[in-house]
Amino acid sequence: MRDRVKDGGRGRVLGVVGTFVLDRIVGLSGRPEPVEGLGGLAYTLSGAAAVVGPESRLLPLARVGADAVDAVAQWLGDTGLDTGGLVVVREANNRVELRYHDDARRTEHLTGSVGGWRGRELAAAAAECDALLLNFISGHELSLDEAVALRQAFKGPIYADLHSLFLGMTADGTRKPRPLPSWEAWVTCFDAVQLNGDEMDLLRRGGTADAYARRVLALGPSLVSCTLGSAGARCWSTLQLGFGEGHRGRRDDGSVVSHEIPAHPVAEPDPTGCGDVWAGVMCCGLLSGDEVPVAAGRASRLAAAAARQSGVTGLVARLKQEATAAGKEDLWTSYRDPDRWTTGRSTG
Repeated sequence: MRDRVKDGGRGRVLGVVGTFVLDRIVGLSGRPEPVEGLGGLAYTLSGAAAVVGPESRLLPLARVGADAVDAVAQWLGDTGLDTGGLVVVREANNRVELRYHDDARRTEHLTGSVGGWRGRELAAAAAECDALLLNFISGHELSLDEAVALRQAFKGPIYADLHSLFLGMTADGTRKPRPLPSWEAWVTCFDAVQLNGDEMDLLRRGGTADAYARRVLALGPSLVSCTLGSAGARCWSTLQLGFGEGHRGRRDDGSVVSHEIPAHPVAEPDPTGCGDVWAGVMCCGLLSGDEVPVAAGRASRLAAAAARQSGVTGLVARLKQEATAAGKEDLWTSYRDPDRWTTGRSTG
């Protein structure tokens, strides 16, 4: 699908990679009826679209089943986003039933068979992009070999939400938490990584979160973000300000700074997609040159706003209102100097 719904000029381009999902959400507190609609990458894009400046552009990059492409294209068009990065495949689109047992615990059942990208295939699709936000929503977006190939081919910064890499799947499609095999090799492919508290527990296997975050940073990334739901978030970084070229954005002494990010409690929340919204807002903040706690604080505030509704209909407008209330609607206004859009690792 190569038509352009909204080009808006070349500007600065953030490629947003992941999977659109058709959600069915059951068991939410205060919502007796199931909630059905588009999810997955739509949440990530909603967060990013709420804060991206007019001189910059989001490019969704996703493989979409033929049975869902009309719904995806309509939502992108209604949101003012580009459909040029969609690849239509014959397989049935991914569908997920999310069954909540309380405000935090849920079970997931996945059907559909949309496969992943090849690393250099994705790099070719992202050729016009200056940076990538890669959200592992299905967990099949890239294999480890393809992630390595992408890292070799794409020289801009890559922010990765590792979420569904920590989910295995039974024969009937039930998603089950699991440790991430070869996690050390995975994290070397990215400049910033995000995971949630349960995933951090699977990673650290009894060690401290602080020790394992530092191990991740030692392997190449300059930021580890851990979202903690109603407990807020915690970030570890070697960054001074945003993403810097090579190691120039890192602290001169190589020190790691940890930030605890406060929560914004929500009564009877729908937590579906909140981590995806968090990733979209956080990535844009880093690329604007925001300090880590500023970007993460705004991401937490907007993720809480997302939890006050179900689904993505009208979500961008709600998040824009919240971003305005937070005091900085246009996060990329200061990004007028092209030399400030720099990569998170050396390209030499």
